[in-house]
Amino acid sequence: MIPFDPLDAATARPASHRAATAGGATDASRPSAGGSLPIAAPTRSVPLDEDVAYTGWAAITVRVAWALLANGIRLHPEVLRAARDHALFHIHPSTPLPHAEDRVDHLVAQLVRRARREVDRDRWPQDLEMPLSPRWRSAIERAANDEAAVNLLHHHYADRRPIEQIAMHLGVDRIVLESTRGGLHEVVRACAATDGLSLHDWPAERIDRLLARLATFKPEPCPPAEEVVSGGHPEHRASCIRCDRLIRLIKAGGLAWEDVLPPALGARPTATASVLVLQLHPDARGHRPPLLEALTCRRVPVSDDLIVIDAADLTAPRMAVELACLVGAPERHHLRGMVVSGPGRWSRNGLLGPLVQQAETELRCRPWGRVEGLPDLPEPEPPPPSPRRAWTAVAGLAAITALLAVWALLPSDAPPTRLDADFSPGRGGVWASLDVDEDTIVNVVRERGGQLDVALIGDDPVDKLAIATGDGAYRIHAQGDGVLVIASPAPIPTLQGVVARSARLEDVAAHVATSQPAGATRIYRR
Repeated sequence: MIPFDPLDAATARPASHRAATAGGATDASRPSAGGSLPIAAPTRSVPLDEDVAYTGWAAITVRVAWALLANGIRLHPEVLRAARDHALFHIHPSTPLPHAEDRVDHLVAQLVRRARREVDRDRWPQDLEMPLSPRWRSAIERAANDEAAVNLLHHHYADRRPIEQIAMHLGVDRIVLESTRGGLHEVVRACAATDGLSLHDWPAERIDRLLARLATFKPEPCPPAEEVVSGGHPEHRASCIRCDRLIRLIKAGGLAWEDVLPPALGARPTATASVLVLQLHPDARGHRPPLLEALTCRRVPVSDDLIVIDAADLTAPRMAVELACLVGAPERHHLRGMVVSGPGRWSRNGLLGPLVQQAETELRCRPWGRVEGLPDLPEPEPPPPSPRRAWTAVAGLAAITALLAVWALLPSDAPPTRLDADFSPGRGGVWASLDVDEDTIVNVVRERGGQLDVALIGDDPVDKLAIATGDGAYRIHAQGDGVLVIASPAPIPTLQGVVARSARLEDVAAHVATSQPAGATRIYRR
């Protein structure tokens, strides 16, 4: 974090005192005669374009930078650009600057939550869509007619400082601040009642959030920024949250002059993106973590049940989703999705732009069990047959013993055992799909954290029925980093001892090649 404190000695004084000292800007904060200057104030209209991305470039940049700091994010050029692009993707070009600034705080916080993989649990999301009224802002300013109200608006609501901290730093009685806050609550309720909106059932937390927006709402234009930074207009800066933040960010080194200069071209981002949005049914939300792990492409979770995936190449997402449906995690009727395209771009920390909200709205009318843009989802495969039933099909222990004896006496030049195996990583391990003859014995050894153990022990051909899929094939999932599949015509009584003494799957495979010349092995590592 840059050395930046919103409660520094200069701004900790009430507005009446700040007005007397605002003109004393240091030489370091004044633009030099030969240096580049911002040609417009944060809200000054530039006749080259009517787009708020250009006319309000400086104000939006300051608001984005301040919102990043408020969310504990260091000001880095790449992060600043990504957050500003995310906000401008959402803000319509004709939006008035004060309302565009008001949306920035929410949009930057939204991007930070996504980068941190946090779920948005806003209790009143509809409030953020309610535009602020300049009349409400004027009523709040008229109500702030004493030092306690000014400190509360500037430091508690605008700078988001706790009341306890304000009372300690400014030497103000906490009870006075609490009483003033209650008075400001009543002012907001009265303004809403005048407009036919009742806020009497709103809790204090909800009113406080509305007051935080009003405290930073600035409907009036500002003087040229270079004049304000150079010490001019002290009365304006004393009461203008926009200019005050601009000066403090520049003096602290968080922003450079170049950051607040609108570019000649490219102020508004024009990139487009295509994403696959998957939604899990509430009954299947527990499958989200393993599904996220199976998705090896660029993806980001945005809620308890929503996953956004880069749709530039749908091969990997299709395979992961189909495999998840095959094993019933989740089943197809607990999944729906679609491909959405529009303004936005991928950054290092996630997806920028409004595509997520657009997909959330459009998904509400889509049927479960279908992901538009992907082939039909498969039904879960039937469970394997019970080993107990398999035992009833065995002719008898004597016949099995005789068969094992015959296998044990096979000559060393017997034809090799057939073993067809396909491997795919997923769900924290390896999926192995096997095709062997009916009389083949199967053993599976897995590697986890540098240790080997037996995942499936086979003493006779019947043991592999535990992993049968019902269609003549076999499938097993082995947790870990690697797997060794062994197909042999006879049991390997020394296998468990060899596994316990070995450090690598290759050592076990070498032992099998010696003790079972007709056997076959396959090794796979993630």
